[in-house]
Amino acid sequence: MDLRPDPCLRSPEFPTGPTRTGAVFLVRSRTENEWNMYITFRITKNILTAAILAELLFATSISARATDKPHVARIAQPNATTPLAVDMPPATVGKIEIPALGLATRVLEGADARTLRLAVGHIPGTAVPGPSGNVGLAGHRTTFFRSLQKINVGDEIRYSTLAGTFTYRVVSLRVVLPSAIEVLDSTQRPSLTLVTCYPFHSMGAAPKRFIVHAEMVTASPVANKDQPVVTFRKSGLTGVGLKP
Repeated sequence: MDLRPDPCLRSPEFPTGPTRTGAVFLVRSRTENEWNMYITFRITKNILTAAILAELLFATSISARATDKPHVARIAQPNATTPLAVDMPPATVGKIEIPALGLATRVLEGADARTLRLAVGHIPGTAVPGPSGNVGLAGHRTTFFRSLQKINVGDEIRYSTLAGTFTYRVVSLRVVLPSAIEVLDSTQRPSLTLVTCYPFHSMGAAPKRFIVHAEMVTASPVANKDQPVVTFRKSGLTGVGLKP
């Protein structure tokens, strides 16, 4: 039997026999070198981190000083040449009266939602009272035109404008779809058309329109001094699109 030490059992870091002390010294020296390298690495890393952080803080402070201006300086101040947007109220163009219904209210230019909340509206693109043409007036069934549910053929309608007072007589009552824009077509005979939603007592959006058509019987072309001067605007008609 071979009693010599097995070379495979000998550790290169911890040799057996007489060289063991020297091996321990070598291992200890290597460990100290690795520790010193680790300390050096940590110190270097901390120095670099501090340098980067200082650079970032410096850049941030420069940017903040460049953009830190009073709030009022960022607001565009109007000058003498800058027009200001002013929300002007709709112009008053006349007054409508239906004595049989006790209805009397002013007429504003326009048929948008805001105008119809305030009064009856003259539908843009339709005529003004005169020797011909069809004057279109719109109103909500729940407010100014509520009483139209009681109107009858033959009732008198008076429409006063800057040009004078014009009297019309109701000749027809119709219920149409909102797409029936032909009710506002121009006419050779001076006419007046009133438009409101229908049915009068329906809940929610009304699916149809109630149309009152009247023809002029007399005109009093005497200027009404209490009516303001107004310019009527023209626009295309896309439907009798009143909302309830």
